[in-house]
Amino acid sequence: MTAKKRLLAFLLALLLLLPLAVSCSPKLEENEIAVTWHRGMVTSTYHKESPAQLLDGVDGYSYSEIIHIEKAGTTLTFYDNNGEDMPDTARAEGDVFVISHWVEENGTWVLENPGDNYEGKGGRAMDVVLVDSAAATIRYQYTSSFDNEYVRLCYRSGHTEKNARKLDFAKVYLESKGKRGTLISDEKYHAKLELQKYLAQSKKDAWYDVLKNLNVVVIGDSYFDDSAVEGGLWIDLLSYKYDMELDNHGISGSTVSNDTGRITNSAHTYYGDPKAYHPMTERLTSASAQKALVTPDESVDLVLFDGGRNDFTREVSLGVASLSNTNKTTFCGAVNLCIDRLQELFPNALVIGITVWGHEQENSVTGHTQQDFGDAMIEMCRLQGIPCFNGMDESVTGVHMDDPLFRRDFCKKPTDVSHLNAAGMKNFMPVMEAFIAEQYTAFLASKS
Repeated sequence: MTAKKRLLAFLLALLLLLPLAVSCSPKLEENEIAVTWHRGMVTSTYHKESPAQLLDGVDGYSYSEIIHIEKAGTTLTFYDNNGEDMPDTARAEGDVFVISHWVEENGTWVLENPGDNYEGKGGRAMDVVLVDSAAATIRYQYTSSFDNEYVRLCYRSGHTEKNARKLDFAKVYLESKGKRGTLISDEKYHAKLELQKYLAQSKKDAWYDVLKNLNVVVIGDSYFDDSAVEGGLWIDLLSYKYDMELDNHGISGSTVSNDTGRITNSAHTYYGDPKAYHPMTERLTSASAQKALVTPDESVDLVLFDGGRNDFTREVSLGVASLSNTNKTTFCGAVNLCIDRLQELFPNALVIGITVWGHEQENSVTGHTQQDFGDAMIEMCRLQGIPCFNGMDESVTGVHMDDPLFRRDFCKKPTDVSHLNAAGMKNFMPVMEAFIAEQYTAFLASKS
């Protein structure tokens, strides 16, 4: 073959290859991104055989490589308008995550679980899907809530190992439209997901088998009853983590004592009202009291008992720290009676006392400090032979009620010296978790 013929043959071959090269790298539309697809599926938690996994090679479905969404407020759109031997509007079932979030661990991408993941038909994907039967298309549209989200897409593509017909894959678009993130727009789900993530990490950080499935009763004040963090108190977090059965008898403002005298400080919010407010002494003895706790229960494993803050502010007298003090109008006498009654009601349970937070404050009427009430709780628990958690020890609790920066970040309000917010509860829960686990382990050892 002459050199001229060889050149013509080369040019002819090049022309024949050119359409193939163009078809392999089609021109992307505006805002369309190049995506690599694989045959297989990302299963949801509802998949019976292999929940929450990447299953490679499954016919009928296709999943994408990781897609990096760099900025919050970026809208991802992809269209499922392909299919073979099925209507075009047939879409992924609930056992598939249509949109799933991934994290990199030790150089490997793993499904974020719990994560912001969207199950197919009947699941969360219903919130981000638009079915157009007339046009035979399905559109999924999701807007990122945070910077640097990493997602995979999965849909019912119709691709099989022996697929005779070439099928185009779904087109994917990324565009910043200034929309609010899909996840944070659903505030209830966002809060639920954040709780799940906290519990998942908490289980990695610490685990105490001794706390699993305990039957727990708590009685106290706003430390156990705060609508601002409803469902997110530290005792709630602990019960979720260990599948505890929790019976919460906290009442915000509750006193331990039953002093029916009147508040004399005219500057007090409740000036002129009785000193006692839903007193625990009555709630443990009178069936007619609000959140009464008078039914014996031998199945209860653990009882947590807190109080003192409201007795302090409502001008209750401390009384003598002695087992002989049964005067329920004084704090010490009331604590004494409450512990006796709790042990009577729950004979097989470990009863733990809990003090007030540390706070430098003096009641101008009684001359007592909040520290006095915390010390009295510790002493009465010691005399009764039960453990007491010292909430005033800031080196242990990490709670600094006299620090304005702490209150700003971890209390309901910057001026609040009593109530932790949701973040404060999450920080404090591991402290109580470790203390209760230690005390309950010792309790079981003493019984055996």
